[in-house]
Amino acid sequence: MTNNSQTPLASLLQLAKKSLQAQDESAFGFLLVNETHFLTPYRQAALWYSTDDNEGQIQALSGLANPEQRTPYIEFLTELLRKWDSMGISDDMVLVRDEMKNINDIAQWERWLPKHAIWLPLISKDNHYLGGMLLAREKEWSEFEIKLLGELSTFYSHGWDALLKRSITRQPWLAWIAGIIAKKWMKLALFIFAIGVFMLPVRLTVLAPATIVAKNPSSITSPISGVIDQLYVSPYQLVKKGEVIFTLDKEEVQNQLIIAKKALGVIRAQYRLAQQQNLIGQIGKAQTTLLQKRMEQQMAEVNAVQDIYNRHLRVAPHDGFVLFDNIHEWENRPVKLGEQILKIAHPLQNELEILLPMGNAIDLDPGSKTVLFPDINPLRKIDAKLDDISYNAKIEPGGEMSYRLTASFERVETNLKIGMR
Repeated sequence: MTNNSQTPLASLLQLAKKSLQAQDESAFGFLLVNETHFLTPYRQAALWYSTDDNEGQIQALSGLANPEQRTPYIEFLTELLRKWDSMGISDDMVLVRDEMKNINDIAQWERWLPKHAIWLPLISKDNHYLGGMLLAREKEWSEFEIKLLGELSTFYSHGWDALLKRSITRQPWLAWIAGIIAKKWMKLALFIFAIGVFMLPVRLTVLAPATIVAKNPSSITSPISGVIDQLYVSPYQLVKKGEVIFTLDKEEVQNQLIIAKKALGVIRAQYRLAQQQNLIGQIGKAQTTLLQKRMEQQMAEVNAVQDIYNRHLRVAPHDGFVLFDNIHEWENRPVKLGEQILKIAHPLQNELEILLPMGNAIDLDPGSKTVLFPDINPLRKIDAKLDDISYNAKIEPGGEMSYRLTASFERVETNLKIGMR
């Protein structure tokens, strides 16, 4: 295994050996964009596969196992390297300069890539341009590093050339089939068979990651602004209707209620005294009416504070499973009126959430057949029916642009747990 304690020459020879031993294009691409770092450091690397029609594509990217071809970063690199192919500047090893880019490319470069980069072309033994590798970092490349990378480019070229030839020689049955097809009667039979096959309907399928989620869960929000005093439930706990879920700290509201009630008692005493004095003519009726209005206003304030005090706890509106992440994240945490604390999922009301990568998208309609293969039992098939398809693709936590789809199960599944993939 290559490591940083080896000399540059030893690392060069070991990378050359590995490139000749690569079993497929995926392993070859991973080696080039990731393990080349043992020879010379860089921040980003990309392997470019060129075609005769100038429609090449990114074969591998450093740090990504399966690069999505429609992300903004890859679209920028693809457009830039296609320009280089068409301009004929990609056949030689060069340090990337600003003159190799137009004004728009420079702005995009500063967004996606470090300042200093070097281009390593990959040329076959018969002098055929296969593609190339782009390395980028913040530090300039030294003369010694440039010479090392030049030698490595030659080794990688031989490795890729050998890989392409092995992929052909490994399939001798192709030559056997070609010999059979050369016979005239076989050509006619294959032609008739092909017409029959083309008349058969073909169903397109696509694989995508999916997760079981709650269908129309109830959102449990804070009834007032305050501080969470205690949560009485745990994640994914089954609760009954009316069961207390959480309480808010009521000390502040309780003090406000005590003060409001005392103020109401004072105004009531003043009002009774004013009524007595009004009977004997010591004060006028207008002052008594004013005290009555003040008393009614204070009673309204007491009722409002009492209502807030009565809402310091929240109960489950129905039976279901409690959905939230961590109980310790909410204890003693300030919350606002209407802020969501957790969700309660109805038992046996689940659906399938599917993230379809943009690069794998096919035409789908609501009602299309969907099949789930759970990770815990890949041999089991669970039938579902597609319900909704998002209009726009969005960047998901994994970094891929994906469409969000939902599907409903054709029958009630009692042993499916929310979060299962």
